[in-house]
Amino acid sequence: MADVATDGGHAGYVVEWLEDGVQIALSGSEQPTAYYILPFKTLEETAKMDEIQRK
Repeated sequence: MADVATDGGHAGYVVEWLEDGVQIALSGSEQPTAYYILPFKTLEETAKMDEIQRK
C-alpha cells in the first residue's frame, strides 16, 4: 500500500507502460516520489501458480 501525504496540497501519479509490466510513480508534497514496478504475468506463469496452489 502506498501512502501519499500532501496536507491538502497536490498529489500526483505517473503511469509508464513497460515492455513486461507497468511503472507507477506516486508523488506528494511531504515525501520523495515512490516508484512501483508491477510485472505482467504470462499465461504460463499463471498456470504454474494455479498448479502450486492446488497441491
